[in-house]
Amino acid sequence: MSFDVKTLEFNKILDILSTYAASSYSKELIKNLEISNNARKVSQMLEEVDEARLYQIKFNYPPFGGLSSQNELINRIRLRATLSISDFLALKDLLYCTKNMINYYKNNIAKENNNSALYDYFNNLNGIKKLSDEISNVMSDEGEIYDTASPTLNDIRKRIKTLEAQVRAKMQELLMSKAKMLNENLIVMRNGRMCLCVKAEYKNVLKGIIHDESASKTTVYIEPFSALEISNRIVGYKEEEKTEIAKILSGLSQIAFGYELEIKNNFNNLISLDIIFAKARYAISIDAYKPSINEIGIIDVKKARHPLLDKEKCVPIDIKLGQDYEAIIITGPNTGGKTVALKTCGLLTLMTQAGMLIPAESDSKVAIFDNVFSDIGDEQSIEQSLSSFSAHMTKVIGILNELTTNSLVLLDELGSGTDPKEGSNLAISIVEYLLNKKSRVIVTTHYADLKAFAYDKDNIINASVEFDTKTLRPTYRLLLGVPGRSNAITIAKGLGLYEEIINRSIELNETNHTDLSLMLSKLDDQNTMLSEQIAKYEKENLVLSEKVAKLTEKEVKLANEYESFINKAKKEANEILLKAQEEALKLIEEIQNKSNEIKEHEIAELKHKTRSLEVMEESVLTHEFNVGDEVYVKGWQRNGRITKINKDKYEVLVGNFTVEFAKNELGLPKVVNQKPVNSRKKPAPTPPKASGAKLECDLRGFRYEEVAPELDRFIDQAYLAGLNQIYVIHGFGTGAVRKACYEFFKKCPHVKQTRFGGEGEGLNGVTVVYLK
Repeated sequence: MSFDVKTLEFNKILDILSTYAASSYSKELIKNLEISNNARKVSQMLEEVDEARLYQIKFNYPPFGGLSSQNELINRIRLRATLSISDFLALKDLLYCTKNMINYYKNNIAKENNNSALYDYFNNLNGIKKLSDEISNVMSDEGEIYDTASPTLNDIRKRIKTLEAQVRAKMQELLMSKAKMLNENLIVMRNGRMCLCVKAEYKNVLKGIIHDESASKTTVYIEPFSALEISNRIVGYKEEEKTEIAKILSGLSQIAFGYELEIKNNFNNLISLDIIFAKARYAISIDAYKPSINEIGIIDVKKARHPLLDKEKCVPIDIKLGQDYEAIIITGPNTGGKTVALKTCGLLTLMTQAGMLIPAESDSKVAIFDNVFSDIGDEQSIEQSLSSFSAHMTKVIGILNELTTNSLVLLDELGSGTDPKEGSNLAISIVEYLLNKKSRVIVTTHYADLKAFAYDKDNIINASVEFDTKTLRPTYRLLLGVPGRSNAITIAKGLGLYEEIINRSIELNETNHTDLSLMLSKLDDQNTMLSEQIAKYEKENLVLSEKVAKLTEKEVKLANEYESFINKAKKEANEILLKAQEEALKLIEEIQNKSNEIKEHEIAELKHKTRSLEVMEESVLTHEFNVGDEVYVKGWQRNGRITKINKDKYEVLVGNFTVEFAKNELGLPKVVNQKPVNSRKKPAPTPPKASGAKLECDLRGFRYEEVAPELDRFIDQAYLAGLNQIYVIHGFGTGAVRKACYEFFKKCPHVKQTRFGGEGEGLNGVTVVYLK
């Protein structure tokens, strides 16, 4: 495998990506990130990063605090070397990070997705609570060994404290009795010994050991002989303290060695997650998404941007290769962005094969190649000489030596730096050879012969980067099927070159045109005209589509109104017949009670005929709901009308409100009793006709502290209106508004549950709130 990382600037991408990692060890691994040609592995990496991107947006960045370069610690444990205090602090940090990451998974991802692509990484984490407790029982988070770490250490430290108290008492006596000899009335530490600040002229009067003197030479720091014996005993106990601490650390190390496998697994999985979430954070920063991949050489990236360019200024381009044609010949002026198009295609391919999301539409396709070769240089900065041509040919020869059938080859200004005729012929030969080897090829050139070559081949397409001759500026849009022109005369004229020179150059250009040049020029004009016609027809088609949509909407509306009218008529007729039936039965009972002359079988026959009156039962309405159907909303205990159906979601007009329900929340329409059966039960919410409640609350632009009051008003109105589903728009931004929203939802008694918006609902910029 060969991937031209430096020429395509993938190394710069990795440098930027490394800044998003938490651990310095992860940063180093990222800078040497593997580019894989294994489609299965690439697919798995992309799925992991895409999930991490969604989880990061929804649940914020995982708690990687405590993860650092513990790889040295892992090596010491492997070698069974006694761990130092700093080693145990690093181990504590690792266990702390492990515990937090386990909780992050359980509290967020596990509830969201039981089949997460990140499951194995989190599932292999082990908090090793016993080891964590052992370390915490021995030392503090700052590395201080507790007195209680062992009975012996506790006894030694008690003796040291007793002796230190005796030394201080001695020193306090001297502070009072020798006050005239002292520059300062305090005890200072020098070389681990308690000393007095003695004036220089008294250094031979106050007996003791001089440990230091001030910079001005006016003060000497003396340890008095009267305290020396006790201080020496303290030093002896300090050595015993060090020995005992070494024993404690040795014993604690033996415990840690028993968890070598778990510690190593924790570290490796945390580092893997660190790299995955670093990729996700970078993807969010450049608006990158997961492409679909293939092994048949098809590239179809839509609205692709070069990730090193400002995303606000960069013009997105579409690149298609490998399906209808195997090579693209891009022509046009130097200022048109041909090289950027080459680099964008190559760089996005490398990013994909390294398991990174790409700055392009989510339905883009990227092929997995064994090799990505490139010969890209800025022709404007290269003197066109034999040495330049030789350099290009040397690079091309190197590419040809490593070429395989599954290669992507990117060549900038192929054949330049020599005689145009020879250069173009050589370029054509190279492209033919590459295509015969089943490679995918993108070439930029100035040569008209290459345009003609592309016209003559079914598996090659001409392309250009659009240039506005009015403004003399490139638009940077890549136009497939449209060859480029140099526009040299037009540019020179626009820049103010003398009219006389312009006219003469046009005359010479027309005189020197070969039949081939005339043919290409004519084809260029035809292509331009065809492109304009296509754009015109697309615009007209859009207008027609909008008109058809409006007509369809009116047709649906009329059909709904008709269906509503029919259902209403059926309902009214049904009620009339039921009423007539009840009255007839009452009349028969009355006749039966008042007359004994009518025979009993005649009364029974009348009752039977009355009950047999044809009533339009509600069951005749279809259970397969359609737009316009009357339905019964179970949760609201109200009838409504279906206005829109989207898969298994039904938008229903209930009163003045249109709300979305699942199918299992709906039933056949029925006569609804407005009064609750049990007065103790809470009546079903009824949306008021004149309510000011809204279905959406847009908080974009709000400050953190403004969110809660606005949500409080909005949810109160929605709850009183009987709404059971509302939308809160908080956007993406820095996440502060979203955080404030979720803090409010947790405390709000009316909120039942929440979820992020789906397709068509605003995705993670919107939260759907279900009310109780």
